[in-house]
Amino acid sequence: MLRDTLNNLKKVGPVESYVVRIYRRYAAEPNRVVGLVEHPEQGTMERFNGVTELIKILLAPPQAAETAAAPEERNRISARS
Repeated sequence: MLRDTLNNLKKVGPVESYVVRIYRRYAAEPNRVVGLVEHPEQGTMERFNGVTELIKILLAPPQAAETAAAPEERNRISARS
């Protein structure tokens, strides 16, 4: 059983870590959320405005996260600054 679990992990790729901070949520509009996604391994954070932007950030391949296209690029914040 454990061997099957470990084999399945190899199929999905390495584990990715994110910290999602939601600063505003609107009860009348559930898709309207505002916050930050922190990429601890990369030392960066990205702002998001809405569920669609949040999903794009989370679904971007790890190596592509550094070169994400606008609007994500304009929202990128360096955690090392």
